[in-house]
Amino acid sequence: MTRLSHWLIIKRESDRGAVAVEFALIFPIFLFMILFMLDAGRYLMVQMAMNNAAEVGARSISYSADTTTTASLIRSSVTDAIARLSTLDSTATSLGISAGEYVCPLNSETYVGPNPLTGISGLVPDGNCFDLSVQSYSGVNCSTVPANYRAMARASVTFKWITPLGLIIDLADPNLVGPNGSIYFNRNATDTTTIEGKAKLLCQN
Repeated sequence: MTRLSHWLIIKRESDRGAVAVEFALIFPIFLFMILFMLDAGRYLMVQMAMNNAAEVGARSISYSADTTTTASLIRSSVTDAIARLSTLDSTATSLGISAGEYVCPLNSETYVGPNPLTGISGLVPDGNCFDLSVQSYSGVNCSTVPANYRAMARASVTFKWITPLGLIIDLADPNLVGPNGSIYFNRNATDTTTIEGKAKLLCQN
């Protein structure tokens, strides 16, 4: 074997080693980007479905429909496929969608009052709304409140993240990064978060 052929063999093996090292460095980043794009696409689809369900619910409440009918309309406006896409559970159905029904005064977003968690007074958006699921407000609906009150509905579902962010970034702790931070970081130990849609319409009384 000549020196030239020996050198070529060594160079070829060296190139293979360099390619393997580069692949090992780039592959995790590439995989993270693919999973991130999948998560982002799923999240947007589920968020739009929740927004639509909330709009359906708000329309129902605005015409003083009963809470059972409104909750049924909210859930039936979300397909089982969306519920499965969100939870990554093949047995999930739209019955797992959480529905919230409220009647709110005008400008309830700027309500100032005691925070129910801390007791400290401050801005509590929608803190003065009537939760129609509460027994004491069973007689409240859009036909019994003064003019300019609004119907509000919420629709929410559990969202399961695909990207194992905790394995990649050690600081991906919801207690450190969330709540009220990035939705991507604001997840719990089971890599789930809640997607909520909310809609308001003037009462039609």
